[in-house]
Amino acid sequence: KEYNHDKKLKIFSSKMNVLMISINEIRNLYSESHGLSGKEYFSYNSLPPHHIKLIVDTTKTITNFLIETHDYRLESIKI
Repeated sequence: KEYNHDKKLKIFSSKMNVLMISINEIRNLYSESHGLSGKEYFSYNSLPPHHIKLIVDTTKTITNFLIETHDYRLESIKI
């Protein structure tokens, strides 16, 4: 079934993109990923555990979706 033009799926995809951007911004703010140390960054320890779990679980779900989408597209172009 072709659903590329379904408005609700486009809205959902847009929201998923906003989630990915937000997760990246949180990662940049709360991690040492860019070589920051000391008081220049906030520690992940300052985030409540339930927020950390939400971020990790959301990241896993989005990653799985992207991998499955890639696999689906590869299968659909096989002759």
